[in-house]
Amino acid sequence: DFVADENKDTAKIYVVMTGNQTYQDYSYQNGSWSVTATAVRTPISARYQLMDDDADIILVAAGTNDFQYNWTPLGTMADRTPDTFYGALHYTILGLLEKYLGKQIIFCTPIKRCQSRYTSVDSVNANGKTLEDYGQIIKEVCAYYSIPVIDLYAESGLTPQVASQSSLFDSYKTHPYQKGHDMMARVVAGKIKSYRGVAE
Repeated sequence: DFVADENKDTAKIYVVMTGNQTYQDYSYQNGSWSVTATAVRTPISARYQLMDDDADIILVAAGTNDFQYNWTPLGTMADRTPDTFYGALHYTILGLLEKYLGKQIIFCTPIKRCQSRYTSVDSVNANGKTLEDYGQIIKEVCAYYSIPVIDLYAESGLTPQVASQSSLFDSYKTHPYQKGHDMMARVVAGKIKSYRGVAE
């Protein structure tokens, strides 16, 4: 255990929609990250099945590592298996709708990022898509199921390409520090309240 640091990177949890991938686990100690273990992380399209059954709000934030590492093909809107990005979204949403009948399910688009080799908002990955394109796919699939989407790409207030905001991110200019997460949290909380009709 350690005391939280306002400059701590609180988002170094690698998650993808599709495919079991091997990652290095990290621990934040004495002001820096160090590798603690190597493990296989279960993708969101399988991990949702391990979630508690009694959640009232289900918030899914995904897509940024699918863009960065492009391990799997995008697929098409017709896909329903977890072998493509489109298919994993459908597969996950269908599973969540069954598991959490009548509960509030919300997706988020990825925030902007500036990690090598994709250092611009216009960068195109090996699948020929920008990060914004991945967000549009999330919105397209969610709209099919009437699932609301918080567009953090457009509304988080975080833009790592802007020099004055660099202190809000780690050295990759991708993972926000605590102040960046606080900004995101205010946006997310406000959207959840509006969806649920909760007064301020």
